[in-house]
Amino acid sequence: MYEKVLGKVTMTCDGLHSLDKLYDRLCMVFDDQHRTYISIKEVPANISLKNTSYWQPVNTITPDGEDVAIDDQLRLKLADRTYNPADYSGYGKKILRKKFVDGINVIDQSDISDAKTVYTIRYEYDLLGKTVTIPSDCILSFEGGSFTNGTVVLTNTKVFPQALDIDEVITNRQGTFANG
Repeated sequence: MYEKVLGKVTMTCDGLHSLDKLYDRLCMVFDDQHRTYISIKEVPANISLKNTSYWQPVNTITPDGEDVAIDDQLRLKLADRTYNPADYSGYGKKILRKKFVDGINVIDQSDISDAKTVYTIRYEYDLLGKTVTIPSDCILSFEGGSFTNGTVVLTNTKVFPQALDIDEVITNRQGTFANG
């Protein structure tokens, strides 16, 4: 009977790459940009992921951080952008995300706190009887969402889309607005 020792025959996931660590063949690691690499042979310490004699890239697609970001669970999502006139940013941009408290999708002032920002509202939000003031010169872009069970104070706010009936998406409002 002929036998041959094959050595390691399956990949292992070894997490964030460390220059101080030794790696077997077929170890999968990622870098601080969440790019993934696999070792093609045993890797001594102090070997960079850029050394293609030891490492081959598996996934080197990275988000730019401006339009696409990675969340804390390593999922891609559309990035928020802060208004910064010194950086020629134009308006800031923020997609209001779901935030469940006791089974209710809620929103509060801390979610809407930046001036000169386009807030995208995709979900139905309960204000839990509270008042939320939209900062100055913001745009509310409704894409199927609404604000109920509270008061929204608009401060020179534009509302999109233009043909939207604001009373259908904000049940109790104060302040000034203009259809976009």
